[in-house]
Amino acid sequence: MSVETCWRRIPEGAIGGLDPRQLRGLAPGGSGGESPVLTRSGRLLVVEDGAALIGELLQLGAAQGPSSGVAKWLAAGPPDWDDRHLVGVFRPEFVRQAAEFLAAAPIDEWSDRFRPDLAAFAGSLDPARCYDDERHTALRRHAAALAELFGRAAEDGEAVIEKLSA
Repeated sequence: MSVETCWRRIPEGAIGGLDPRQLRGLAPGGSGGESPVLTRSGRLLVVEDGAALIGELLQLGAAQGPSSGVAKWLAAGPPDWDDRHLVGVFRPEFVRQAAEFLAAAPIDEWSDRFRPDLAAFAGSLDPARCYDDERHTALRRHAAALAELFGRAAEDGEAVIEKLSA
């Protein structure tokens, strides 16, 4: 089973008072609806079967360093996560901290150094799917895109909605 993770930049004022079902509707996934427009504008990132690997990479890289807490928070998902609707929001203050961490994170170096650990983690998620060069390259690309999305959201003082779809 494939899991799609969607992150969308959005002004915090646009989500005030919304319930999880309404938040979910603001974070489109896949290739339909407004997704292509939001993706092209840098307001939306959709990753299929890769978000858990990004989280693992960030936690391995940050390990016991000063940014380990931010890496754990980012990997764990938003603090207001709703298990029923599979959605939550990273507020602007956390987005700023995450953006600073991601901008300084040597993603390519970490992904190479921890490749065996990432392969083992990927195998624990889906034993039938190998962690090959293509998947490794996609991880790097998705982590860089996530860093860019959080960076742009931080610059604009925005929140980031995270949503899962199975």
